[in-house]
Amino acid sequence: MAQGEPGWGGHHGVGDAVTVVAGAPRYQHTGAVYLLSTSPQNTLEKSHVLQGHQVGSYFGSAVALADLNNDG
Repeated sequence: MAQGEPGWGGHHGVGDAVTVVAGAPRYQHTGAVYLLSTSPQNTLEKSHVLQGHQVGSYFGSAVALADLNNDG
């Protein structure tokens, strides 16, 4: 996460699969949220990047997770 100051994060996993959600509020001056998933080699890889659109908005400075399908 170059040019990004870490924000808040969390993780969710079922079995061996884990997804980490991390905010980078200063990424490219607009902020970003990264979804990182485990690979078969047990490393984290970017699966999605959500980017902010407004300069100075600190998008990604707060991240909230919810279990919408109640699977734990």
